[in-house]
Amino acid sequence: MNEKVVAERLEIFAPLNGFLMRPETIPAAIAAMTPAGAGVFIDPVSNVLKAPVAGEICQMPQSFHSLTIRTAPGIEITVHIGIGSEKLAGKGFEALVKNGDQVFAGQELISFDADFVATNADSLLTCIVVTNPSVISSINRESGSVTAGSDVIFSVTPVKAPAPKPCEPLIEPVPVPFQSEEAPRRVERFAGIAVSKGISTGKLLKVRSEKFDCSDRGKGGKFEQAEFNNAIRRAILQLSSIGDKLKRAGNLESAAIFTTQAELLENHELLEMVERAIISGKSAPSAWQKAFNTHADKLLALNDQVLAVKAHNMRDVGARVMRILLSIEEKPLKLCENQVIVADDLTPSTFAGLDMASVAGICTTSAGDASYVGIFADAMPFPVIIGLTPKVFDLADGLDVKVDGDNALLTIASATDSEIGEEKP
Repeated sequence: MNEKVVAERLEIFAPLNGFLMRPETIPAAIAAMTPAGAGVFIDPVSNVLKAPVAGEICQMPQSFHSLTIRTAPGIEITVHIGIGSEKLAGKGFEALVKNGDQVFAGQELISFDADFVATNADSLLTCIVVTNPSVISSINRESGSVTAGSDVIFSVTPVKAPAPKPCEPLIEPVPVPFQSEEAPRRVERFAGIAVSKGISTGKLLKVRSEKFDCSDRGKGGKFEQAEFNNAIRRAILQLSSIGDKLKRAGNLESAAIFTTQAELLENHELLEMVERAIISGKSAPSAWQKAFNTHADKLLALNDQVLAVKAHNMRDVGARVMRILLSIEEKPLKLCENQVIVADDLTPSTFAGLDMASVAGICTTSAGDASYVGIFADAMPFPVIIGLTPKVFDLADGLDVKVDGDNALLTIASATDSEIGEEKP
């Protein structure tokens, strides 16, 4: 990789009056629901959010509980007011700016009813994070009480880049075939979006998302409801057992994922949706599959990274309950040395259980917030490319591949057409 060239430090100012809290002091279950990235939390005592930096409002959901500012150096700062505040659906929040606005540091952006949010959300804790930490080389956090618009809460040293990276790259990647001058070997390249730099080689392993086939009609409301209630109890017990094991091993970050998923199974609105469907004659698996996918889709549609993480956890735990309902055995992902994983995406539980020492790289066909891997890729010690064409699944397991995170390319060299599958255009 090219040597990083650092620029002057960027100061991030307090968006609210309050007391600074470092991420490591936050309960793991809450920290697991916050955006990936480097930053701090504020326990606020004011109710008007001010811009922590100057830049463009590049992402603000209609619920107005969070926003992202893209600075001139391309660093993206996300502020999320409260934990679980997305479920308020905008109630208690008033936006003073809109997407695309240019703002200055200290400008008022969102006013909110602090008492209402504190009472109806999970917490009033507000996080301020760099959501693309790969573009910074260092971070220096402050501590103590802060005043909005005047006190620095942390500063970062940016890495000089050719141009700012957009919040949501709308790149439609396509395979780019070419003929090697050293034929007879044919080489194919698949272009995507690099979210973690570096170059590595390894053996390809395809991982596909689970698909569940189930009967739509139930065997009676009483029977189906009992089956569903039992599956929820068993799933919570499984999650508790996995979480406890990870805590004993000192892996609190991964344990928090399973704690969060157990809490999702206690969502009364979700459970009532399933109950209504069962009463209407649906089977428990059919009712549950529609409920959790609908809930996850709504979260993703809000265009908020915190909610995107929650949506991925919802689908992950939803699949766990489906396996219990359909008596399907969970198959752990088995990796060889120097494995390059090609997947639609990886679930939070699969991602948490990866033996990182065996992984040479990860490539996914999903992109943006629809890619859980993409959200957390900045912390990965190997190259990660997202947004590949689904035709990458035509390739055979075991092929020698190169993941080029510097140029966003997955390259496969094979000796025969049968190893490649269908010929790419």
